[in-house]
Amino acid sequence: MHKTFDFYAGTYVPGADPLFDDTPAPQAAAAPRVTCLVCGLALEPDAERPRLCHVCGGDLPAARAFVVNKVLWAEISVERTHDAWTAALDAADTDLQARWRAFYEAQAYDPEKAARAIAMARSGRADPFLDLLRLFLAYQDAGEQLAQVNTWVDRCAEVLG
Repeated sequence: MHKTFDFYAGTYVPGADPLFDDTPAPQAAAAPRVTCLVCGLALEPDAERPRLCHVCGGDLPAARAFVVNKVLWAEISVERTHDAWTAALDAADTDLQARWRAFYEAQAYDPEKAARAIAMARSGRADPFLDLLRLFLAYQDAGEQLAQVNTWVDRCAEVLG
């Protein structure tokens, strides 16, 4: 119930306001929704494939093309980040390459030291070695994203056939 201001009493009083209706509007029955495995949108499910929305289930070739495009973009990202990292490593001077080898060995033998270097690189600190490390981390992140996309593709293949 809405409170209105009573100017004679100088206070708010409970009561119905003719300009404000507190009764909720009638709700229509909501159509069942599913988060589509392919596009990720919450839409009405497809009648034949309940894990897909009606849009993806209604056009399977387009859904398959969407999956293929997502894989291609993830692979391109891995390729680009790998090329950028290896080009920077090849162009590095001997001191920078020695620092890189030390980091690479520290990953196996001194993980705390490697973690500190990664934290410094992620903090954005300016340093040629940390720039090289950031390129390597971008390459690793792209690889992890590709692995996630491949897992998603396996789930989609079960539904799309």
